[in-house]
Amino acid sequence: MTPETERPAGGEGIERLNPPELFDPSGLGFSSVVVAPTDRRLVFIAGKIADGPDSDFEQQVRGSFDLLDQALRAGGASMATVLKITCLIVDADADRIASVTAARLEHFGEHRPVSTIIPVPRLVGEHALFEIDAIATTIR
Repeated sequence: MTPETERPAGGEGIERLNPPELFDPSGLGFSSVVVAPTDRRLVFIAGKIADGPDSDFEQQVRGSFDLLDQALRAGGASMATVLKITCLIVDADADRIASVTAARLEHFGEHRPVSTIIPVPRLVGEHALFEIDAIATTIR
């Protein structure tokens, strides 16, 4: 079977695949497979944490995605060129995973990177509840 390929605007040349043999995670804001074009440089973004003593989980998720966006722009990339994200969640539960899913859908839209969520007991930083890192390509 041939996988369906999407080439969304802003992410030209990046293939986001959801083969019918695999679970289709597109409604959760990510893809099963992403293939990067070979004519671009890779951009690796270290974990971004937006913690503070008075910030709740959703504020940290929003802030971390904002920091990710800033780091991507500094590296010549954008949310549309992100290939993969990894999200670390302290005390992960259905509500926290739903918050991350909503943030993925909001920030990536149709530019769905592959994504891994890893529940962890704690993060660096006394108040940190969420961390995100990314691999992207540069914008053409």
